Amino acid sequence: MKFKEILEAIKRKFMIRAALAVTMVFMSCSFIFGSEKRTPERPNIIIILIDALRRDHLGIYGYSRDTTPNIDDFSHNAIVFQHAISQSSWTNPSIASLFSSLYPSTHGCVTYFSPDDKSIAAAFLDHKIITLAEALKEKGYATGGFVANHWICSRLQFDQGFDVFDSVNEQKPPASQVSEKALKWIAENRAKPFFAYLHYIDVHGAYASPAPYDSLFKSSEVREMSAAEQSRLDYLYLEGAGNNLNYYIDQYDGCIRYVDHHIGEFLRALKKFDLFDNTIIIITSDHGEAFFEHGFCYHGHSVYNEEIDIPLIIKFPESIRFPGSKHHRVELIDVTATIFSLVQYHCPYSVDGWDLLKKSSRALAKRAVFSQFITAKKQKSSRTAIIKDNLKAIYKMHERKVVELYDLREDEKEKNNIVSIETGKVRKLETMIDHWSIQKGRKRRKLNLRNSTVAIEDKEKINQLRSLGYIQ
Repeated sequence: MKFKEILEAIKRKFMIRAALAVTMVFMSCSFIFGSEKRTPERPNIIIILIDALRRDHLGIYGYSRDTTPNIDDFSHNAIVFQHAISQSSWTNPSIASLFSSLYPSTHGCVTYFSPDDKSIAAAFLDHKIITLAEALKEKGYATGGFVANHWICSRLQFDQGFDVFDSVNEQKPPASQVSEKALKWIAENRAKPFFAYLHYIDVHGAYASPAPYDSLFKSSEVREMSAAEQSRLDYLYLEGAGNNLNYYIDQYDGCIRYVDHHIGEFLRALKKFDLFDNTIIIITSDHGEAFFEHGFCYHGHSVYNEEIDIPLIIKFPESIRFPGSKHHRVELIDVTATIFSLVQYHCPYSVDGWDLLKKSSRALAKRAVFSQFITAKKQKSSRTAIIKDNLKAIYKMHERKVVELYDLREDEKEKNNIVSIETGKVRKLETMIDHWSIQKGRKRRKLNLRNSTVAIEDKEKINQLRSLGYIQ
């Protein structure tokens, strides 16, 4: 062997040993992500859901306050959908729709009521419904859920398909705990493709973030409330609020900034350990939050924009191209439909969501989208909203008629009800909702889904739900 060849052989051995040494150092120093580095052929999937986060309170959507610097930074290399709506204005039906890609009228996980102070009867997610976690598990994914909202629990069967379903058992678990548990699980399961679902509760009332976030935003003006408004905010009482709605909004924004900080830490951990690029990361919400824009505060009262307009931000790996437009309306149910298509999962029944990677801008522009608020407590309050061609109709379900119509192009805040003026358009949208409702009812019957509830009698669980404002 020539001297030059010998030198090259020694050099190759040295480089191999050096590479092995670097690998060993990396593995020994990484106390969280200590498992061997591996990039799965299929992308990992992470859904980050921030409970009660309305779209117009994020910087990337034009909010004047710096509430979301980390999410905004993440969004620069992601698809930011400008008009995404949730399928309901409160958690259970919304998350059931996210997990199943079915509308509330179909999946039926829509309501709860409290027959007495000692129990709650709540609709649950039927086992006949195939969830996102079940589909991904079938496709070989590790599946982990890390949830801080006490509604999204095993008792109501939201754990379907999850290898690990960690419903953090505290009154209002902080974002730091959700992130920590999720990162630990990801570290242990990164040897194959994984699906992680993170559900943060910090932005949900009652608003309470640690210093300095609790005093980060201070309105210079006082927005006084009526006696009726004050009484409706009793369950969100904050010391120092007085008769000032802006104080509540300040605290709400502080909670957003707090959870944004921990999302930033979570995303940086993924980058540090080389998991970021090959992961589909979705940041969204289950519903918004009202501040008396239409006489309501909190959420779960209506289908107005403040309660159903949500952020939807999706970062795909570079190998996946998004062909449509981010300016057309999309729905929360589209998330699961798109993932089903990406992993080539063929659901045995048709889902309601659209695969956003296969729909043209023209198709999205012509689409009608729907949201529902269905309640057993006050049946006359149940509503279905349809948005088509920038017209939004609100349909009273027990009367089977459109009672409100808004031109969102000129009236995004829904202040000018034109239902008595545009009678022709009202009739057209009314017919569309009637046909849509019949189709959803047929699908529900075809899947043999029944209106069933499960009793929650655990005192601690009831107190936890009461602390979140669900039980008066």
